[in-house]
Amino acid sequence: MNKGTKVNRISTYVDTFSTSDPSFQATIDLIRATVRKGNKRPGQKYRVRVRGRLGRNNPYAPLYGVGGPLHRYCAQEIKIEHASRVDVYIAPIR
Repeated sequence: MNKGTKVNRISTYVDTFSTSDPSFQATIDLIRATVRKGNKRPGQKYRVRVRGRLGRNNPYAPLYGVGGPLHRYCAQEIKIEHASRVDVYIAPIR
């Protein structure tokens, strides 16, 4: 295991990317293209899941808080355009 790698990560986790990084979208597109190319072969198929994270001092946080129009009680989905960073997961399709 690499030094600094969190042990409690799920096995489908790839990495966390900052949305302020200029190469962020290109990196996500590259991951998606790689998975798409691998899915053309017979066998197990995979999907890429990009989950937005608010982060600290995010100006969109009130939208997702209690009473906000985008608040959800149990599962929190943050729009990518509101996220300060995103987590990328590659999971098998059942």
